[in-house]
Amino acid sequence: MPHSDPSLAAEQIDLSNCDREPIHLLSTIQPIGFLVAASSDWIITRLSANAPGWLGQPVDALLGSSLRALITPDALHTLRNRLAVLRGDDAVERAFGLRLLAHGPSFDVAIHLAGGKIILECEPSEAEGDIQAASLVRSLIARLQNTAEIGSFYREAARLLRALTGFDRVMVYRFNPDESGEVVVDATRPGAMSEPG
Repeated sequence: MPHSDPSLAAEQIDLSNCDREPIHLLSTIQPIGFLVAASSDWIITRLSANAPGWLGQPVDALLGSSLRALITPDALHTLRNRLAVLRGDDAVERAFGLRLLAHGPSFDVAIHLAGGKIILECEPSEAEGDIQAASLVRSLIARLQNTAEIGSFYREAARLLRALTGFDRVMVYRFNPDESGEVVVDATRPGAMSEPG
């Protein structure tokens, strides 16, 4: 069991005192994976001691560098989409089978926010791509079930579908009894050109 409380030496930790272990302050990570923390503009601010072994660069080269320049464009796109659907303080999104480096293995990545930082917890992938889609659909349905009014439902559905599909723009139409319709929500990626539908 990893530990962070210096008053509890490794040989003293057992089932009678492990409840005192401040697990939110652990100073180690299991060697099967690695952790990267980045600022909101994707600059690497922290990483686990074993991350350089997985990422193929020394600590000095990684700290302060842009995660955008390190990982593949597809991986960055997927992570941004997962980040876009995070809701709440304890929310975590996952991406399975994500190839972070162009010539590296695939990873399962958990992404969440902590202290204003983007936290990526990565471990080698054993999953298939369809698990990723199923996870996203479950997440989408759960979020839609928690919307209180129809306008919020439309906005959340459009935003989540945009994240799920990767499209730059998703519009929600409401059809009238005479079969005419109107756009009630237009979710457009920031920076994407907005044209009339």
